[in-house]
Amino acid sequence: MDVVATIAHELGHYLGLHHAFNEAEDGNIDLCEDTDFCEDTPAYNRYEYQEYVTEYSQNKKLTYEDIVVLSQRTDCKTHITSTPNNIMDYEISFMNRFTNDQKARIRYVLTHSPLVPGPKVARSITRATTTPQEFPMRMIK
Repeated sequence: MDVVATIAHELGHYLGLHHAFNEAEDGNIDLCEDTDFCEDTPAYNRYEYQEYVTEYSQNKKLTYEDIVVLSQRTDCKTHITSTPNNIMDYEISFMNRFTNDQKARIRYVLTHSPLVPGPKVARSITRATTTPQEFPMRMIK
């Protein structure tokens, strides 16, 4: 995997994105559920896809045309085949895009997360005191 794509993928996680393939909380990838909360990414079964790639490429030197074929995903709910090129995927892909729903999730995180620098839409109200607090501290030399 290209280091630039890896950095973009990991930054996608930091900005609130999940993997484009189906993945349960326990790591199960053999399912058909929309687990990335983005309706415009195909919900594909990663386990079945990996089996398909293994069978397709067995004893074969892959060409560019094969890569194009293997970059396609079949939505396990609608059975529509597409080439998503999604940066949040692990499998064979051109990995050069975020979808519109992913962009919306990123914008939401940027404007709401206290862990990301920058102005926020709204601040949550916390239990704060109006007097200075004494915290136990010690000097370390």
